[in-house]
Amino acid sequence: WHRVLLKGILTNGLVSVYELDYGKHELVNIRKVQPLVDMFRKLPFQAVTAQLAGVKCTQWSEEASMVFRNHVEKKPLVALVQTVIESTNPWDRKVVVYLVDTSLPDTDTWIHDFMSQYLVELSKAN
Repeated sequence: WHRVLLKGILTNGLVSVYELDYGKHELVNIRKVQPLVDMFRKLPFQAVTAQLAGVKCTQWSEEASMVFRNHVEKKPLVALVQTVIESTNPWDRKVVVYLVDTSLPDTDTWIHDFMSQYLVELSKAN
């Protein structure tokens, strides 16, 4: 079972949900949705929405997102929290973080520096 937030009901027997502990949107059969037992409603969500600090561009192209993913996936990263943006709904809370790639022995790579340069170059090309 997954804890979800019901986002919408579709006409084909599916519902749109947001998985609170995995941070992803899914479509599931409405028959698989059950009310959540009270004691599990009080547990904090495991997924946290995050934003990369130090980058001016907030909407990234698919290409920029892929470049970011290629530079951070399966690497030891350190996150330095700049701020936490609270919301009335806990699932809407967001952390703004600097990410540092520590995979190289003598060099730390600040991801926002790399992505800022990449996004500037990408905007010049378009």
